[in-house]
Amino acid sequence: MNPEYLDSQSFVEIIDLRSILRLDTMKFTVKWEVHYYDEDIKLYCDIDQDEDHVKTLDDIFTFLDKGLEEPDTFTPEMAVEFHDGDFNIEYVVIYDEDGKVLFKDPDFIE
Repeated sequence: MNPEYLDSQSFVEIIDLRSILRLDTMKFTVKWEVHYYDEDIKLYCDIDQDEDHVKTLDDIFTFLDKGLEEPDTFTPEMAVEFHDGDFNIEYVVIYDEDGKVLFKDPDFIE
């Protein structure tokens, strides 16, 4: 198909196809807890995600759990105030793109 001769119907079909292809992409937000052990400080940040092949909450858990196994995949410690010492990161809340809570760690207290 030559783009110079693209009629309006073909243009609409291409736009629709692009929308369909993005159906396997989900936007969501993760609230991370960064726990600095030495000072017993817990800090929180929200980081938006827009991931391919993530369509369900189970897909999000798989994506996050695999990422936590790999060093430097998630770095919420870079989004909070710096503190010396060892720390742990953990996802505590997952929101959909409209802000609806999809998951909340039962130990997390706001």
